Amino acid sequence: MAQFCNQGDTARVTFPDGSIQDFTDTPINIICEDIPRPDCEPFSITYDAYYSDFGVITVYRTTSAGRRLPYEGIRVQPGYPWIIEAKTRGLAFSFCEDETKWQSIAGRPQRTDRIFVDAILVSLNYTNPDPGKIIKVFGSAGDELFSAEFPNCNYSVECLEECPPNTLDCGDCCLQCDSVLSAIKNIRSLVISRL
Repeated sequence: MAQFCNQGDTARVTFPDGSIQDFTDTPINIICEDIPRPDCEPFSITYDAYYSDFGVITVYRTTSAGRRLPYEGIRVQPGYPWIIEAKTRGLAFSFCEDETKWQSIAGRPQRTDRIFVDAILVSLNYTNPDPGKIIKVFGSAGDELFSAEFPNCNYSVECLEECPPNTLDCGDCCLQCDSVLSAIKNIRSLVISRL
């Protein structure tokens, strides 16, 4: 969570779609989170598999067949070091399981000379496009002031300081009240003298 502006400032936030909104309950906090992907959405897993071949550790990168979300981990199967498993809700081309479970994503008949020693996730590859982000703005007391969905987290914040006492806020500057009053008197005198 990122905090912006000082108490009394106006926080002007420009969102990824170009819209602009001002917040006066400062300082503000902004979070940007992924929109969760739906359960059972198909995806594949790219991972590095480390194996020992006569004591020499080798790594190869591979991508599994399609699976179903959620993804909850990857491992070498305990007790069967020639099998790599992922915890998901099943295969993409099959029905969606009721719950996640460990299932094989790589393996071969047992060989005593070549065994997997580790499997490290590289990426999850989705079939469907990225659902986007949720940007939320919270006020100084923690109340949610704004929430909306955007394609990314590219927002910016400008802190507009409150004008000091005896000044007028003209939007992007502060004018001294004395000089404004003096200018009004001069204009008034000029108008009266021309009548």
